Amino acid sequence: MSRSIALTTLTMLLLASAAFAQTPPPGAPPGTTATCGDGTFSASAKKEGACSRHQGIKQWYGAPIKVWANKDSMTYHCPSDQWYGKSANGVYMSESDARAQGYHADHDKACK
Repeated sequence: MSRSIALTTLTMLLLASAAFAQTPPPGAPPGTTATCGDGTFSASAKKEGACSRHQGIKQWYGAPIKVWANKDSMTYHCPSDQWYGKSANGVYMSESDARAQGYHADHDKACK
């Protein structure tokens, strides 16, 4: 009996983790945070009202992590990095937008 409980618990944990780890579908624009009911995409940082004129939210992926992209070095820094927001020539953007524009992670470490 304890074996079946352990398997059930493990299955539930795996399903729950998959639900939180969803990413936008292939072909979605960079920075997509939701798929709307009519098939369009939203890049809203807030869930509330993200697809209000597009038949509501079909799937929410969550707000993207904002990185600090250094325009001079084409490197981006994560919020936990000591250089986050500190270079003179930089801009905040989503990590996926930074990659799409050719930026690379500082020391090749993607944000978590």
